[in-house]
Amino acid sequence: MFTEPSWVSSYLERAEEFLKNKSVHEALHLLKSGITNNDYSGYTLQLNIVKITGDRDMHSDCILWCQRTLETIFFMLHLIEKPDQKIYLDLIEVYRYLTVSMYYSPIKNTPEGTELVIQACEYLVFNKYNTLHSNRTLSNVLYYIKPLKNLCARVLDAENLITPGFHTTTSSIVARNDSFDILVRTVNYNINPNGSYSISDSSNKIITENYLYRFIIGPDFHVRLLDGRPFTDSQLEAPIYPHRIVGQEDVRLFGDNMFLGVDAQANEKNVICLVWGTYDQTGAITQKVPLRVGPDFKVEKNWLPFNYDDVWYIIYKCEPLIIYRLDEILDYSLGRLENCTPIYQKKICPEENLSTFRGGSPPIKFSLNDNPGWLFIIHQAHYAARRKYVHRFVWLSEDWEELIYSRPFYFRVPDIEYCITLVEILLDTYVITYSVDDHSTEMKVCDRGQILSYFD
Repeated sequence: MFTEPSWVSSYLERAEEFLKNKSVHEALHLLKSGITNNDYSGYTLQLNIVKITGDRDMHSDCILWCQRTLETIFFMLHLIEKPDQKIYLDLIEVYRYLTVSMYYSPIKNTPEGTELVIQACEYLVFNKYNTLHSNRTLSNVLYYIKPLKNLCARVLDAENLITPGFHTTTSSIVARNDSFDILVRTVNYNINPNGSYSISDSSNKIITENYLYRFIIGPDFHVRLLDGRPFTDSQLEAPIYPHRIVGQEDVRLFGDNMFLGVDAQANEKNVICLVWGTYDQTGAITQKVPLRVGPDFKVEKNWLPFNYDDVWYIIYKCEPLIIYRLDEILDYSLGRLENCTPIYQKKICPEENLSTFRGGSPPIKFSLNDNPGWLFIIHQAHYAARRKYVHRFVWLSEDWEELIYSRPFYFRVPDIEYCITLVEILLDTYVITYSVDDHSTEMKVCDRGQILSYFD
C-alpha cells in the first residue's frame, strides 16, 4: 500500500508561506519553462523552483532541491479542487519529468536520494487521476528499483527432452507429498530487441510444447528433475480449432492435478481464452473446458486460482477486486448455469489506481502482521516497442476487505519477465519461477523475512 512520504504532512503545514504570493498558475508556468529537451540534469527546473520557493539553500544540496521540488508540486496538486483539469495533468507531467532528471543527478548515488525518487514515482503510478501518464511513469521506476532479494537463484536445464528449435520459458510448480510437479513451457520463437518475434516454424506459427516433470530440491536448493514427459491433449476427444498460435501457453498447475492454461484452439471463434483442465501423472490431459464469464469468449490470460475452505475461487481482476467461484464458472461455461456473477466485487483501494495490476502467481496462504490471508505476485507492464515488467507482492486479507501491495522489484533484469508461480517449499521458504525474454526457466528462493522487507 502506498504511503505518502513523511515530509508531506509537515510540508503542507508551511506550504502557503513557502509558495509566497505566487499563484498555482504562475508557479506552473515556471515549472513548465524549466523543462527543456536538452536539460535532463534538471538545472533549469532547479533554478525555477528556487524562484517559486525563495529557498536558495537548495543550490548546494541536490537532495534538498529535489525534495523541495516534489513538495512544491505535491502541494500545488492539493490546491486544485478538480484534479481532472488540464493544469493538474500538467503538474503530473512536471512531477514525472523530475523523476527522470533525478537519474542524471548525484541523487541517484545516495540511498536516501533513491528512496525519494521511488516515493515520487510511486505517488504518480498509483495516483487515480494519472491515467494519462501512468505508463510513462512506470518506465521511470525501472531506473531505480533493484532485483528481488533471495537466498539463491537457479536456471533450470530441461533441454534433454525438448524439440530442436525450441527453448524453455515460463514454468509452473505445484507441491506433492514428497516432491513437486513442474510444468515447463517450450516455444519456437525469440523476442527481438525491438519487440518483434522471430519464429523458427516455416509456416510462421507460434508453437508451444509443454513438459511435465517431477522434481526434488536437495541441499543448497539444488533442483533435480525426474522422469519428464510431454504434457499433451493429443488423447483427448475434444475439437482442436485451427489457429496460428498452437498449444497451451502459460499453464498454471494447482490443486490435485488441475490447471489453467491459455488456448487459442479451444473455441470455434478462434478467441485466445483460458481453459480449465485436469491431467494425470503420465502428462495426459484428461479434461479441458474453455472458460468464459459472459456470453462471448474474451482474450483472457491472468486468472488466479486459490482455495478457501475446500472451495476453489478465481481472482479475476484486482481493480475492482473481482472474485468468482471456479465451479460456477465451469457450470456456466458448460451450459449448466444460466448466469455467472462474481461472488465479490469491490474497489477496496478507492483512492488509488490499481488498474495496471496483472495476475501472475496463484495466491498461497500467508500471514501479514499476524493477520491471515493470501500472498501472490502481480506485474505491471511498461508498454513500449519492447515491454518491460515491474513486479510486486500483493497480500489479500482472509475476508477480502484489505489489499496491500509491496515495493516494486524485478527478478534478474528489468525486461520481459513473466512469473506464474509462488510456492512454499519448506517452512517460511518459497520458490518463485519466472522467465526472461520468454527464453529461460528460472527460479529464486526467498525466505519469509526477505518477502516481508518489501512491505516495510
